[in-house]
Amino acid sequence: MNNFKILLCTILFFQISTNFGQSELKLICSSQTKASKVNIDVLNNIYLIGLNGITKQSLCEKPNQSYSFIFNGDNIITDISSPFKILIYYSSNNTIEYLNSQLSILGNSIKISDYNNGIITLASSSYDNGIWVYSSSENILIRYNSAFTKTHQSSPIEELYNRSYNPNQLIEKQEQVYFGVPGFGVLIFDKYGSYQKRITIIYQQQFNVIGTKYYYLIENKLMAYDTKTFEEATILTEDSKILSFDINSKYIAIITQSEFYKLYQIPLN
Repeated sequence: MNNFKILLCTILFFQISTNFGQSELKLICSSQTKASKVNIDVLNNIYLIGLNGITKQSLCEKPNQSYSFIFNGDNIITDISSPFKILIYYSSNNTIEYLNSQLSILGNSIKISDYNNGIITLASSSYDNGIWVYSSSENILIRYNSAFTKTHQSSPIEELYNRSYNPNQLIEKQEQVYFGVPGFGVLIFDKYGSYQKRITIIYQQQFNVIGTKYYYLIENKLMAYDTKTFEEATILTEDSKILSFDINSKYIAIITQSEFYKLYQIPLN
C-alpha cells in the first residue's frame, strides 16, 4: 500500500503540458453509452457512471465489473481518487458507501446525519481515510477522520454570501481542498480548512486540477488554464456538449450529450 501511495502522489504531481492541440490527441476508442459521468483512476481504469450504477473497464475493453446504486438519482457523488476505496455519496439520503477495487461494498453504510445535522450536499475523500463534506446550511467545509470524528472546519465561506451560486464539486489533492462553484470559480483551502484564494475560471459543470493546471468544461470545449503562466488553451472541441471528462498523465476520457464515450491518448512531450 505504501508503494501505491508513492505512485499516486507521483501521478498527481505530474505536470501535463497544455501545449498539445486537438490534432495531436489520438482517439483510442469511441462507443455509445447511457452514462452521464466518466472517471479515470491512477491505474488507468475507466468508470462509467449513470443513474443506476457504475461499470468499470480497462480503457476500451468491455465493462468487467459493475455496481448498482442502492438509491437511484442524479445527485450521487462518486470519488475514485483511491481505486481501492471508492466513495459513493447519496446526498438525498445522507448515506455514504465505500467500494473496493472489485466494486464490492466495504463495511457498512454510513449516515452522515448521525454526525452532522446540517444539509450536506458535497463529499470528497481525504488523506488517511478521512472525508471532507460541505454543509450548505452552515456554508462551511468540515473534515472527519476515519472514525468520523470532526478534525477540521472552515470558517463560513464569505465568498458565497448573498450569492445564488450552487457549489457542485469538492476535491482534495496535493494537500489542498478545491471547492468548485460554476460561473464563479474554484475556491482553494489548505488541508486544515483555512481559505487561501479563488481561481477565477468560469467553468460550467466540471473542473479538475493537476499541478498548476486547471481543466474545465465550457459547452463543447475542454479548456486548460495554467496558474503559473496565466495561459489558457482549448484542449479539445467536440460536435456536441461535453457532459463529463477526466484526465490523467496519459488519457482524456469524455462523455458527450450525444451519448458517446470517447478516450483520447495524450501525446508524449
